[in-house]
Order: sequence, then structure tokens, then C-alpha cells
Amino acid sequence: MSNVISSLLVGIGIDFDERSARQAESGIEGITSKTLQLGAVVAGAYGVKKIATDFADSADMLGKFSQTYSLAAEDVQALGNALGESGGGLSDAMSQLESLEKFKAGLLKGDASFIASFGISSGDANDIIDAKDAVEAYVLLADQFEKATPKQRLNMADALGFNQSGLLLMSKGSEEVENLLTKYRQIRPLTE
Repeated sequence: MSNVISSLLVGIGIDFDERSARQAESGIEGITSKTLQLGAVVAGAYGVKKIATDFADSADMLGKFSQTYSLAAEDVQALGNALGESGGGLSDAMSQLESLEKFKAGLLKGDASFIASFGISSGDANDIIDAKDAVEAYVLLADQFEKATPKQRLNMADALGFNQSGLLLMSKGSEEVENLLTKYRQIRPLTE
């Protein structure tokens, strides 16, 4: 670096000595160091802002979903985390709970078509009908999945609109599903 500075200074006709070249190089390195530090601070602040914004957006989406379907947000989040152990996530939980809530709501207007489809695949729709909400229905249905054959599970999941992560989680039975929900309610509680 000092050779470059020396050449530059000689090129523009300034007298210098070796000590002056080292001081100039040290000053430039100091500016470079400070610039890199500032860049790291700015990048870190941007990263923290991005994480905070993403979390806020996710929490807002979860809150609106929970409000729309009259579900506890922490239950939806806990189910998303439980589905994570089977390869799914929050969006899968929301999709599956939405399907169950729509089946329950459809009954109020006389649409019971899912009952036949679910029944043909060896499922009992009473667990959906009798549950206070979709989360409770999800837990109750897990016993049916646990006892079903692999082909029946596939057909039941298809009738309910569940994907592979839902099928895998439900196949563990209601006790395991409830244990996972309890675990994730405690580990990652959703607060105001």
C-alpha cells in the first residue's frame, strides 16, 4: 500500500519521506476499518429490523386468522410448531384448521357433503361436528388416524384436505398430538 501512495505522491509532484507514507497508509486503513464497522452496524440494524418486521407481520396474520375462525392464536401457533416435527409448519396448520372450520360452518347451511366423503374413507365426522372448535376436532380426529390402516389414513387426509405433515402428525394419536400442543404452548407462548 505504501508503494502505491509513494507512486501517487511522486506522480503529482509532492515531496515525501517513508514516514509520511506510513502515516498516510495508517490513516487510510483507519478510515477503511471505521467504514467496515459502520457497514456492519447498519447491516445488523437492518437485519434486526427485518426480523422484527417479519415477526410482527406473522403475528398479525396469525391474529387475524385466529380472530376470523374464533381460535386461540397460541393454539394455532402450537399446532404449526407440532406440524414442524412432521415437515410442516404454521401455514399447514392454518390450512388444515381452516378446512375443519369450514366443514363445521357448512353444516349450518345444510352442506354435509364432507361427511359422506370422510365416511367413505372410514372416518367418523362426529369428532368434527361435536368439537367446540377446529383445534379440538384436530386432536379428536388423531385417534381415528392412529387406528386406521395406511390406505385409510391417506383417504381420510384427502377427504379433510390435509397434507403429508398433517397425516403424519395425526397418525401419532390424540395423546401425542395433545402432548405436542401443550409442549409448544409452553415453549413458545404467543403474547400480546
